[in-house]
Amino acid sequence: MSETFVSRFNGDRKLLAFTDSVQDASHRAGFFAARTFRFTMRTAIQSLLESESEDVPLEEFAPKLFDYWAHKETEERAAAMLIPPDLVEDQAYIEYFGLEKEEKRRLRHKPSKRQSRELQELLNERLSWEVTREYGLAVPFGRSLDSTACSTLTQGATSKARGRNNQIFTRGACNSFSWCQYRHHEG
Repeated sequence: MSETFVSRFNGDRKLLAFTDSVQDASHRAGFFAARTFRFTMRTAIQSLLESESEDVPLEEFAPKLFDYWAHKETEERAAAMLIPPDLVEDQAYIEYFGLEKEEKRRLRHKPSKRQSRELQELLNERLSWEVTREYGLAVPFGRSLDSTACSTLTQGATSKARGRNNQIFTRGACNSFSWCQYRHHEG
């Protein structure tokens, strides 16, 4: 389900799941939301990395991720795609999308510059955590981008633009594949 749902070839992202009880449906809805977000985030991160011709410093990654998707889609779609399920009740998100308004006014709502700035600040803070989590805490669990050898975080590579050592992202395919296999077979 999750691989098909977040595939870049899926233009109609809808899911229908059947269940036999309200309690079971409620439980599954939360699970689907969390699981779908995680795979969507991984796809968003990897798509940005594949579009870049050079490595992306970790401290620049979150704003770059939002900007990439805002230019590829729209700011509104990028915000809706990148917001984690636990932040949809945040005031910045509610105001940005005009969710506190009645339906007619909500449909015509255009976010102000303040609302846009506040949502971007919220997203940048959370996306920084999500990216750090993906290449840090989540590496040994499940199908992280590192464990699937899609991309990895390296430390100590020199950034030519800054002339100092940075933690940077690199595409993980050829150079790190054997290292990932070795490391994950040890555990």
